[in-house]
Amino acid sequence: MKKILLLSILYTIILMLSSCALLKTNTNKEFSDEELQYLNDNSIEINLENPDFSPILKNKLNNFKIIFSSENHATKLNFDYKLELFKYLHEEEDFNIYISESGYASSYVINEYLKTGNEEYLIYIMNNLDGTFANSKENYEFYKKLKKYYDEQNGNFIFIGADLDFQQESALFGIKLLLDNNKIKIKNIEINEKLEYLIKTFKTYDFKNKNYPNPNRIKDEIQNIFKSIYSDMINNENYYSKIKEFEKLKFMVENSLLNMKLYHDYDKKDSILNLTYDSKPIKQREEALTYNFLKITKMYKNQKFYGQWGGFHTKLNKISSEPTIANYLNNDENFKNKVLSIYSFYINSYYRDNKSNKIEKINNISGYDLAPISKGNITLFDLNNKNSPFKEKMFFLDMHEKKLSTTDYFQLFTLFDGSKSTEKFIN
Repeated sequence: MKKILLLSILYTIILMLSSCALLKTNTNKEFSDEELQYLNDNSIEINLENPDFSPILKNKLNNFKIIFSSENHATKLNFDYKLELFKYLHEEEDFNIYISESGYASSYVINEYLKTGNEEYLIYIMNNLDGTFANSKENYEFYKKLKKYYDEQNGNFIFIGADLDFQQESALFGIKLLLDNNKIKIKNIEINEKLEYLIKTFKTYDFKNKNYPNPNRIKDEIQNIFKSIYSDMINNENYYSKIKEFEKLKFMVENSLLNMKLYHDYDKKDSILNLTYDSKPIKQREEALTYNFLKITKMYKNQKFYGQWGGFHTKLNKISSEPTIANYLNNDENFKNKVLSIYSFYINSYYRDNKSNKIEKINNISGYDLAPISKGNITLFDLNNKNSPFKEKMFFLDMHEKKLSTTDYFQLFTLFDGSKSTEKFIN
């Protein structure tokens, strides 16, 4: 009887192992010998202790004005990687603007932190990111390291955000900081007093526990003051236009109103703004990102831009018929075929969920077994060289257009192997 039971258990285990093996085969395809050879010959390990991107990137970037690398948010290796990649691009390829997936007004505060070293600015931004992927110890340390590099480079690069300002308190703080830097106040005394009141309230606000006094009233006041400031600027343009950073101020307020319009169902029928991209009303975030990005490129002409963004935004073609900012920019008349995309895949890696703070495993979304091509914690691949099979057909995700090739979506990719999750930022 025991022998029969033992055989039964053994048979069950064999079935389970067979099922797992079958599942792995179906989930993760294997590269052919030719494909493996290409990937091995056209990749390098990026050792963060002594990073060298030149074997892949040298003499390859002359035609590109915009470079996106991508990330799965909230995993550790992202941060030092994007810092080291930016250092290389800045020093070797004259990329002088780090274009961030953060709000425009919020990024003004970060840029002022880089210039002044005022820790209050950085702490304010970090606290206000509570509940987001960006509220992490690693993100805080990234800005500290970026500040150190800024000083080493004598302040010859700029940090700018092209996203909507989802953290409205940070946006108002950025507006107030710009006004102070330009030694000017809101012309309307009542509006200026309201702005001063809100900023003082924010500085005593417990972001972690969200314990605003009368939160609904404060929320309404935040949204109303953006519209009030904008109206005051329009009605008194001669007063405001004399300041050096008038266009930045206008951009900040417009961007905050656009965020409210798209995400807070604010004033949609009779909006104070009528922002358009490509002669079409802005109806989604990717259009808003593109609108902002192109506006920034006009403010900083003849510059080159690098930033690391969430993976969806960085694809050079549509995803399930949905355009991305990289897709829009790569078809813009000023940047046609001048956008480089470096996509990212992860194996044996983890991230921290922004809502629950639980540690979750990052899925290998490539559809391929990537372990055989990993050369370390970070491996950088060039898919765009001579005789590349990736230029001929579609690999990786099924959501892509079959008639296109992999390099129609991204020309390079980074493989992160063994990245730990971020830790929550605690001030």
